Amino acid sequence: MADLLSPHSKVKSTHAEVSYTAGWMQGQTDNSGHNTGDKYATTTAAGEVITIANDTLAFTDAILFVYGAQHAGILQVKVDGVLQKAPDGSTDWDCYLYIDGQVNAMKNAAMIHLTGLPRATHKVEIISTGRKGPKSSGTTVGFNYMYILDPDTKLGRPLDGVILWYGDSNSDRSGGWCDKQIKRLINNCWPGNRIRHEYATRPSLSSDYIRFMPNEIRAKNPSFLSLMLNTNDLPRPEIDSKANVEAAIKICRDDFGIPIQLCTILPRYGLNEYSWNKVNAQIRELASKYSTPLVDLNTYISNNTTMTTTPFMADGIHLDAVGDNLAAHHLFDTMTAPGHPFRTML
Repeated sequence: MADLLSPHSKVKSTHAEVSYTAGWMQGQTDNSGHNTGDKYATTTAAGEVITIANDTLAFTDAILFVYGAQHAGILQVKVDGVLQKAPDGSTDWDCYLYIDGQVNAMKNAAMIHLTGLPRATHKVEIISTGRKGPKSSGTTVGFNYMYILDPDTKLGRPLDGVILWYGDSNSDRSGGWCDKQIKRLINNCWPGNRIRHEYATRPSLSSDYIRFMPNEIRAKNPSFLSLMLNTNDLPRPEIDSKANVEAAIKICRDDFGIPIQLCTILPRYGLNEYSWNKVNAQIRELASKYSTPLVDLNTYISNNTTMTTTPFMADGIHLDAVGDNLAAHHLFDTMTAPGHPFRTML
């Protein structure tokens, strides 16, 4: 019997139905957070093709998780030989993604939603153009896996007991505060619970990735979403953190009908406190405006003050074991308070 909490099929880059032309660097390992061990392939050359020859599963929608970075280029996608159109109406899918630092990349960004296909098996081709978009510094494109969305499951339909943790390295770390620690607290209080934990976005990602939130929700079908930004998300020339957080609230509330909670940004050693206090004030403002639960981790961990030392932080950015426990307990207390959507879900 199919897993009701995971109705979709995942075609990995290493599966037998995936083939490559000669110019792809295959078998690279993603070692970021919950994706540790995933394999991906990249190329910078024009005309290189990946073919996903699925001949067993009929589908109408799929999501391609591809390589995103400041140096990512443009790819094209064919389904059964027909070029697919990107959101801008062209056939160019720009994989540029603003990330904190030129060298960082997200190996599996949920960038491409193929939709409106006839219910059938389909051949999907990913084509490297060797071109870069207006913001990119390079032409790298890549592929990690494809989600074949179950055509009998309504896209984005909330599945009971699924949490989607949405954030970067502070919330995506395996064994961190919203992984091992919060799971331990939930399991201690509700032994045998069927809560499923899913994760979206990856280390070093900025809030710019929120524009792909609908694809993550379609792939994971959460009944509750927790959004945590981090110091990478502080205002940049191309990023308006407040606008992106507000967009996330509206995506969850208006487009998918699922509750969302916000978290304030943790302190960062050596960072001007005005930077993160300003954004945290905006997060608190939005939580109040939309009556959204708020986990005020910054107040709880550092009382909103500049940290000249790092008593709960391993490296000045990420919480250590003590900090993870503090954050997990505060998160648990907030999420199990009367009226919180998570308590209702339990």
